[in-house]
Amino acid sequence: MSENQRTIEIEVLRYHPEKDQVPYQQVFQVPFTDDMSVLQGVQYIKDYLDGSLSFRWSCRMAICGSCGMMIN
Repeated sequence: MSENQRTIEIEVLRYHPEKDQVPYQQVFQVPFTDDMSVLQGVQYIKDYLDGSLSFRWSCRMAICGSCGMMIN
């Protein structure tokens, strides 16, 4: 990320039942643009910051709802 690039924090609730007693929050710094969606933010995390992040999404056409997430 460049010095002038804006970033946002995306907090993700994580839980690995085989090693964690309780779920925990993990915070990621993600580059931000005004036309960006939350889905693009979590895709950035998976692609560049933490490949173990898993979430469900499909075609991103707002038809079936499989891209739905609980946010905030």
